[in-house]
Amino acid sequence: MMDDVLLAGTRSLTANPSDYVLVGTPQSSEAYGFMLRKDDPEFKKLVDATMSKIMKGPEIKTMYAK
Repeated sequence: MMDDVLLAGTRSLTANPSDYVLVGTPQSSEAYGFMLRKDDPEFKKLVDATMSKIMKGPEIKTMYAK
């Protein structure tokens, strides 16, 4: 069992991706993270607030599907 995005990526690297089908409902939801520069608390605060808003709203589903 893996995150569906990782499974899709792994499938795309096989010799015959069409031999594999992702089925069923994803069994987990994994949080994503970002790397950002150190020692910039204002920037971190902005990133944290923005990501929190996106992850809690409907916009994340559209972004994730893309």
